[in-house]
Amino acid sequence: MGELDEAVVYFVHTVAISKRIDLGRAAKRFLDSEFVTSAAWPSDEMARLPLSLAKVERSMARLNRNKAWTEKLTGFWSFVAGVFTHPVIAFRVLRMVQSSRNAISTGVVEDTASFDTTMSEIKNMLLNVQKVTLVEKDIDAHLFWSEREDIDAYIRFFLRETRHTIQIGDKERTVTLEPRVLLHREGVMQIVIGVHFPRGCTPAEVIDASFPAAPVFRTSRIPEPYAAPGAKWVGGDWAEEREGGVRIRVLEHEQPSSVTDWLDTVVGRVLHDIEGFESGPSYTYPVIMVGPGTCCAEWAENHAQDIARMSIRKVPNVGDQITLSAGPNLSAHTGMRIYATAGSALIVHLRKWRVGILDLHHTLIYERIGLVYIRLRSLEQRIADFRTGKREVLRTYRTALELEKEARGAYYRFGSARNISRHVLNDLGGPEILDVVRSGTSMLGERASTRASAQVAKASNRIALFGVVVAVIAAIPAIQPILKLIEQQRAADPETSIWAVLQTLVTSPILFSALVLGAVILYGVSVIGVLLYRVIRYLMLLRKRGYLSRIEGYEITIDDPVDN
Repeated sequence: MGELDEAVVYFVHTVAISKRIDLGRAAKRFLDSEFVTSAAWPSDEMARLPLSLAKVERSMARLNRNKAWTEKLTGFWSFVAGVFTHPVIAFRVLRMVQSSRNAISTGVVEDTASFDTTMSEIKNMLLNVQKVTLVEKDIDAHLFWSEREDIDAYIRFFLRETRHTIQIGDKERTVTLEPRVLLHREGVMQIVIGVHFPRGCTPAEVIDASFPAAPVFRTSRIPEPYAAPGAKWVGGDWAEEREGGVRIRVLEHEQPSSVTDWLDTVVGRVLHDIEGFESGPSYTYPVIMVGPGTCCAEWAENHAQDIARMSIRKVPNVGDQITLSAGPNLSAHTGMRIYATAGSALIVHLRKWRVGILDLHHTLIYERIGLVYIRLRSLEQRIADFRTGKREVLRTYRTALELEKEARGAYYRFGSARNISRHVLNDLGGPEILDVVRSGTSMLGERASTRASAQVAKASNRIALFGVVVAVIAAIPAIQPILKLIEQQRAADPETSIWAVLQTLVTSPILFSALVLGAVILYGVSVIGVLLYRVIRYLMLLRKRGYLSRIEGYEITIDDPVDN
């Protein structure tokens, strides 16, 4: 076995949650607790920022407005006009002038150049925080169509970094994990991290470490927000200095920790904020990316068995004479080879490549596959529960149709990505699950139709009864006039029948008007109540989405090479 030049494993962990997720509420909680550094709705062009960074950006915008106001001053009358047009900005500037005078008296003066430099540094800092989120949105739009009406069915988060010392064989490396979390409204959570292995690892070492339960972490530095409010840390000490404005817990693991342990920590933290629990299937899919070593020119041909073993994650036994097959090469380019199964994917970069953010061109495909698979499994379970409420049936039908489009690759822009998705979903049993979903939704529809017919019959009886009750209640104020009318009719003509009396009541304009007025008032109150509820709910959803960054005039450049 030859050594590898580069190796990284991206773990795509997808979990089904016990309930539908209120994405707006989750976003607000994550941002307010500083657990995440940015959030992104698909419909937004920029990222949402936590409270601390939102305050920094607001202050920067305020200072820029103050500077623009002062630059327009050319004399006394322009100053007077500026005070009348923008009194708040004028007050702030005057207060800053007073502060500057105090600074002059102490010998501390900053010129315009230093102000511009500081503003530029703050802007770059805010952009760096959003960099991964913005690039992720851009690559996602490059790979997938967005034809769905409910475009904000999910939200992406970029969590605070954690640092670890990993040991693979006899090699150590300090790595930084940059977790990305996706929450889907239907009750699915997905966590993605990349573990960059030390240089010179052998294929066998990469295979062993690609299993999430492998003990690889020797030390860990975890930001305090990773612990739920009120939770107690087990082991470790606080670092002397804060990082990113929060305390850091330093852990020395007596027994090496694993990726599974780290994922459990993040899952628990997320579940605490969304007030849910794991319910149903979960799925961890490793995406292995390697760059071949320099032992030979034709590495892929000379190490075909190493590729096959990494593709199926099988470490060879001593004296093993079995010839393995890596399966079909799903890559559309000669510069790389892609092999994917139900359990993992292997991407061999044969050209210049370096681990970096542009790996999202590959990992986002497998993230979409994991999301579709877990949603299919959850829908299958929901159908098995046989819930036949009207809202549940409509939601099930809508989800089934959406997932069928997802499974056949309707939202993929490129045929190669669509082929990878279909290949992996076939291995995972996607077509069989879809068959169960189709037959289940058909049975569910028949059951719901039968139940709806029975409910309609019951409802008609209830409406009739309700109408009688309303009529009786509405008639109560008119009972006394009615009795007087009946008495007058009998006094005038003792031979008058009861039908004549009823005819007089029905044709009474006062009674008829009272009934109509009551019905109109009841309907109007109901309509106004519904409208108020919808308006308040809409405003609450907007408030919960988080602070939207408003930085303009930026360009993100990435110099990491990527295969083409």
